[in-house]
Amino acid sequence: MFPESRPFTQATYVQVYNGGIRCLLKPKGTDNAVKLQATAEREARLKGAEVKPCDPTDEDQVFAILDEADSNRIVVKTAMNPASSRSHSIFSLYIEAKKSEKKTLLGQLNLVDLAGSERPEKSGVTGDELTEAIEINQSLSHLGNTFLQIGKKQKPNFRCTPLVQVLEKSFSDGGKTLLFVNLSPMASDAPESIGTMRFGENVAKCVIEKKKNKEPKKADGSSDGSPKKGGGKD
Repeated sequence: MFPESRPFTQATYVQVYNGGIRCLLKPKGTDNAVKLQATAEREARLKGAEVKPCDPTDEDQVFAILDEADSNRIVVKTAMNPASSRSHSIFSLYIEAKKSEKKTLLGQLNLVDLAGSERPEKSGVTGDELTEAIEINQSLSHLGNTFLQIGKKQKPNFRCTPLVQVLEKSFSDGGKTLLFVNLSPMASDAPESIGTMRFGENVAKCVIEKKKNKEPKKADGSSDGSPKKGGGKD
């Protein structure tokens, strides 16, 4: 019997900001732009994202990655939040486990922190911060429409926004999605809380159908244990 190997895990961490994607694991002031590159299976992968070894059982290593990403995330002070996130962040853990000489299991876990919807008349933002708020609201609207389409058994447009495109695998081919919503206890925030609950209600109506399994992509975009053609890194 083939001895099962210890799973090999890697991680990427990006933020979706103003319609683009930036790597959160590259130092500030460096080229942190990330491009979505479609594979032969029309799946998006993150070209230019820093890939780091990540052992989920090593607490120090995990928190070092999270702390580094948090220090690079874009936040500003608004009238409603002293540290308002201006982007959606996506932490992806890629898992590879060899089950036999010919069989390798691949998996991917995405942990997503969505920036909250924002009413500029309440947050008091102007200029660049207003542009950020508009982009956040539009991307959340596209994400909400994606869940509505899935709930109605319609084919979603996964190319509508980078946020949805990055998360396509979570919404298809038997992927699983779990959503936590945050509500404000303030009566003045009731409209936002109601909108958030409606968003959650639409997600709860979704059933993601399981199709014939395809091997998920590893962090470098390849689908098996062999290196990519060309042998180099992106």
